Amino acid sequence: MRGGEFCYKGRFYGVASHRCIQMTPTILCNQACIHCWRPFIELSEDDIV
Repeated sequence: MRGGEFCYKGRFYGVASHRCIQMTPTILCNQACIHCWRPFIELSEDDIV
């Protein structure tokens, strides 16, 4: 991770970063969680297809 720090999961849950599999079945998400790895940008329907 950046700056040699652990992923938030390492700090809170004890999961080593190299063992973490950040997966999701969705392409887009509108939740904008503070720990999310996705860029939060507005996309039109034409951008997705």
